[in-house]
Amino acid sequence: MLTTLCGFKGDETSIDFYYKDLGPADAMLIAPEISVMASLMECCVRGNNLDKESATMLAKAATENRVMLFGIKHDQKEADFSNQHLGPVDSILIASDMAASAS
Repeated sequence: MLTTLCGFKGDETSIDFYYKDLGPADAMLIAPEISVMASLMECCVRGNNLDKESATMLAKAATENRVMLFGIKHDQKEADFSNQHLGPVDSILIASDMAASAS
């Protein structure tokens, strides 16, 4: 079985990178993978060391392919983000999930 550069088989529906200490360079590898994995629905990158540019790159790829990045589910109707110490990067990922869910 062939795998992608990141080691994905290509038929995953969900990938969990939650708090895996990923940085901008990792996002540069993951974003193109998101673009070509038709079966992927969720790729949680929440809690990593992404910067604004890498989060925006992931969000662009994810929104185009309806992939959720923050851990929100496609059919989820509400979420409580209070007391979670979220920052600007988190808002980019949440906005991407909202756009992907709405499309």
